[in-house]
Amino acid sequence: MKVAKDVFKNYETYNGRKVNSGILPLIEEAPKKIPKNMCATCKLYSIQGNNTSTQCDLTVAHINESSTLRQAIQCAQDLETIFASLNLTTGASRDAICKSVLREGPAIAYEVGYNDSHAARWQEMRNAAYRNTAGNQATKQAAHDGVAEPNRHIDDVTLGIRNMIKHMAPVKALEKAKCYLRRDYREPSEMKIREWHMRMMKINLSELPRLPPFGNNQSLSNDEVIDIILHSIPNSWEAEMARQGFDSMIHSPIEVIEFCERIENLEDFEPVQKNSGKLVKKNKTTKEGKGKCCALHGNVGHSTEECRTIQAMKKKEAGNPSSKNKTWTRKASDAEKKARKDLATFVRKQVKAEMEANVTEESSKRKLEDSDEDEDLDLNLMDFRG
Repeated sequence: MKVAKDVFKNYETYNGRKVNSGILPLIEEAPKKIPKNMCATCKLYSIQGNNTSTQCDLTVAHINESSTLRQAIQCAQDLETIFASLNLTTGASRDAICKSVLREGPAIAYEVGYNDSHAARWQEMRNAAYRNTAGNQATKQAAHDGVAEPNRHIDDVTLGIRNMIKHMAPVKALEKAKCYLRRDYREPSEMKIREWHMRMMKINLSELPRLPPFGNNQSLSNDEVIDIILHSIPNSWEAEMARQGFDSMIHSPIEVIEFCERIENLEDFEPVQKNSGKLVKKNKTTKEGKGKCCALHGNVGHSTEECRTIQAMKKKEAGNPSSKNKTWTRKASDAEKKARKDLATFVRKQVKAEMEANVTEESSKRKLEDSDEDEDLDLNLMDFRG
């Protein structure tokens, strides 16, 4: 069975290592300085509705087609903060703030949601007037048509912001985000367990509730959070929980994180030695090498024939046959052939001279033997005659 590839699943880096990423990634983008023409700044009051309280500035970056889903959700959170701080209770005042920070596609999506909500509410008021009016058809239709257009409501702004987020989010955004948390949300080895948990809680409590379909209780439960924690921590930590009798299911996620944090701090003092499973190579200077002596290095565990330094010196003296200088290689080859040829000629001459010398020696020896035989014969004849 083939499993379709998730087009929204990519990778990000943390300290130079790849980390699996989703539509709401674990690693947030580093804050950048926003140009003045790409943001809007609002002055907020520290006490809601109190114009004499201390003021502070809140800068909201413009949202356009190049913005991410996380940036769109952050913009919605900033708009809610502005509405509460400035005590904006009318739809028109909130609509003006929203239009000042939305651009391009997100602005159009907001306007469509805002107008659709307003039109649906106006139509509902007309239908209510038609149903509640007594009389004939003409009287009811007159009551229906006589309903004036209502003022913009804060619910229209809320639905407009939701439509903007829906425009920025992929299909089944909530399902994909939860699937990422359950399956691929793992703690990088260089990240502390506390920081990792805080990032997960931000996604769970602040970002999941603002994803479509914008229902109630869209966040993960405590049991699901604990399952994600247990699936992410090392097996040695789970073994330590079992050894100490720590039942994670009867504790809160914060208590589980605190227990894991104590183990993490202990490992900082006593690092765990992990066996990579590779075979350890034997050291060349072991007992097997004792008794061997090198003419260059002395008693170091290898003989002269095994000495790499001497072998390298011999190769250097003999010349490197793998040299890329073809002219030098051709000349060396020609000189070697000539030397072999001269040697063969010299050997042939020596062999010929030796053979000729042997032939001359044998012939002189035969002549000497023949003369000795003649002398013996003459002596025998003289003795016989006498």
